[in-house]
Amino acid sequence: MNGERAIKISYFNLLACFLEADTIKSIHAKCLVKWAAQLHISPADMHEFGNGMINSTFTFPATEVEKLESLYHLVHMIYLDNVVEDIELEVAGMYATRLGFKEG
Repeated sequence: MNGERAIKISYFNLLACFLEADTIKSIHAKCLVKWAAQLHISPADMHEFGNGMINSTFTFPATEVEKLESLYHLVHMIYLDNVVEDIELEVAGMYATRLGFKEG
């Protein structure tokens, strides 16, 4: 799988993770929208990787390596604009917790 495709798959899994929550803070939603724009997510991508955004569900990575790859892809998204914002780190921490990593 090429890098861009893998990152987009990770993006849609991250998006599904946040969309499954009862509520999502607007500041977190802004990060997700920003990353979609920076990744050049297209309507075709939404259908290919995001299940048409209908009933998208978070897929828990099966292995530790897949968990780490998911986090690596998120760090890539965070650094697309060469700036790391506090709120992006907050989103990364929330996602890492969801993946089963301990807070500390």
